[in-house]
Amino acid sequence: MKNLFVLLTVVSVLAGCATAPDNSAALQARKDAIAAVSKVEIFYNGDDELVVIDAGGSGMAGMGGLFGPIGQLMAIGADAASKLSVAERAEARSKEFAAAVKGGTSPRTLNQQFAENLATHIQATGREVKITPIQRSKGALAIAFPEVEVTPGYTALLVRITTGYGAVDALSSYRPTIVIEQSLKNAERRNVYFDTYKADISEPNYLMYGTLLEQHVAAHEGLRQGLVAVADPVSRRMFAAKN
Repeated sequence: MKNLFVLLTVVSVLAGCATAPDNSAALQARKDAIAAVSKVEIFYNGDDELVVIDAGGSGMAGMGGLFGPIGQLMAIGADAASKLSVAERAEARSKEFAAAVKGGTSPRTLNQQFAENLATHIQATGREVKITPIQRSKGALAIAFPEVEVTPGYTALLVRITTGYGAVDALSSYRPTIVIEQSLKNAERRNVYFDTYKADISEPNYLMYGTLLEQHVAAHEGLRQGLVAVADPVSRRMFAAKN
């Protein structure tokens, strides 16, 4: 955690020139490439990594994927001046919350359930879909590609799932936070299209961390329901019907 402040600061500077607007030719080429995909293999981070964090806002969304799930949620709502203390508190609370829910949850992780639901929605567009759990991808998902074997004939869709509870500051309630990043890769393992979806979910919410921990079963169920709700819009942002 010691270098997290410096790393996030560097990333914030670099991120300002990391993207360029689509031109019409590139946009059409991307649409054509996506429309041509008939078989999709979803590679998703199989293990749930539940994050609990409270912080102030900084407008650094989109950069936390470089630093794992805690970094992801920090990037959405963390004040740069207090990131070290935020990170330390988040790490401790995240471990405590994850330990609390571990004993009474389904054998299928939240991430597995989401991947299955996402696959169902993509199948509804006329595509064949299979899912493959992997370790959480590190780095910028648009350019990253883990050491995995893609099933012959399938197009790889990398999906990085971040779930937890976040409070924008010390006086705000903890609310569900769900971030889904997805990157469709071509046969050369280059990015065809990258998208980040941040769910707008307000319930359940908890004024105090102690209450969140005490009611961990309901809190965990809230995340499950949130992931069910976002599977359809996440699918539609990447894929349209083939016909």
